[in-house]
Amino acid sequence: MDLDLDLRALEPPGEVVHPVIFRPSEGQEVLVVAATDVDAVTRLLSPKLPGQFCVVPSRFTRAQIDEVYDVLHAHWREWRVESFGTGSDAQAQVFIPVSLFRVTADTAEWADTLPEGLVRLEPVLSPA
Repeated sequence: MDLDLDLRALEPPGEVVHPVIFRPSEGQEVLVVAATDVDAVTRLLSPKLPGQFCVVPSRFTRAQIDEVYDVLHAHWREWRVESFGTGSDAQAQVFIPVSLFRVTADTAEWADTLPEGLVRLEPVLSPA
C-alpha cells in the first residue's frame, strides 16, 4: 500500500519537525512523524492516512534545526563544509550529518553546545 500524501505539505511551519516514510516490508509504507505536538499532528493525519502513520515526540524543535542550518551556511567556507543534510535514526528522530574536510576546534566547540544527537560531524580527513 503506497502512501498518497505530499510530504512537503507537512513541512514547517507547524508542529511537524521531521516526516519520514518507513517501509517495514515490501509493499508496505508507514509515515512516521517526529512532532513537537503529537496530538495536533495525529488529528491532522487521522483523516488522511487512517492506519498508515505514527507520530512520535521530537527530541528537537524546528527552530533548533533551522539554527544549525543557519550556522552551517554562515561558516560553510571557513569550516570547509563539504555537505550537510537531514537524516533519520531508527526512532524517526532527525539528525544533521555534516561532512567537512576536518573537525577543527571551532567546529567541535560549536557542536558541543548543541543538544546531544542533533549533529553528527563526519570528517573527510582523519588521522591514520
